[in-house]
Parts: sequence; C-alpha cells; structure tokens
Amino acid sequence: MPRVKKKLPWWVSFMRYFGRGVVIVWAAFWLFFIWASVLTELSAGSESLGGVWVLVGGTLILLAGAIIPWIWEGVGAFVLLGEAAAFFVFFMIISQGRMGAVVLLVFCLPPLVGGGLSLASWLVARKAPPKQA
Repeated sequence: MPRVKKKLPWWVSFMRYFGRGVVIVWAAFWLFFIWASVLTELSAGSESLGGVWVLVGGTLILLAGAIIPWIWEGVGAFVLLGEAAAFFVFFMIISQGRMGAVVLLVFCLPPLVGGGLSLASWLVARKAPPKQA
C-alpha cells in the first residue's frame, strides 16, 4: 500500500528536527560521560563489573531514546517522555531531596522537549490533509 504524501507546514519539520537534534546532543553528552567514567574505573584496576552494567544499560536507554523517534515518531515521543519522567524520579531518589527541582528539571529537560516536539509534530502530521496531485 503506497504512502500518502501530506502537505505539512514548514514549522512541523522544524519542530521535528529540532526535537530530534536536542535529544541526539543530550544522548551524546551523557554517553561520553558514561563511557569515560566506566573506562576510567576499569583502567584503574577495579574488579567490579557494576560499571559495565551501567555502561550497557545507559547506552541502550540513551540510544533507544535517540533512535526510535527517527523510525516511529509517535512511539519515540512516548519513549522520550517516559525517559524524562524516569530520569526525574531516578535523580530525585538518588539525590535524596538535596537537589533542587530546577537542577532536576535541567537534567530531564532535553528528553521532555524532544518528546513534546516529536509528539506535537506527529499529531499535526496525522491530522494534515493529503497533498493534492
């Protein structure tokens, strides 16, 4: 079944790619620090494999949040919004209330923005009329 082309306003594409770009930069930033900390720990001669599990789990979560919106925009939007909520709760538990709400929001803002923009562009694209031939 052929896909129907839809005429979308320019701002829908801008929202879509801006949100995805924010998430990619955010994921790359955190992946760099995850990899750097685990490799530093392993090169120091640590016998613990706990860092390797953090490396694998963190990499999978962050890459899923960065790749899924490119494949399935609607699913990716909900994945990113779920990641933002999960990170907010995780950092709140880890910090035991010592971090302010603003700091927690800054940690969770990129997936929240990326998920919100992805969800908005997906909803607008679904409601757009088909392109006239």
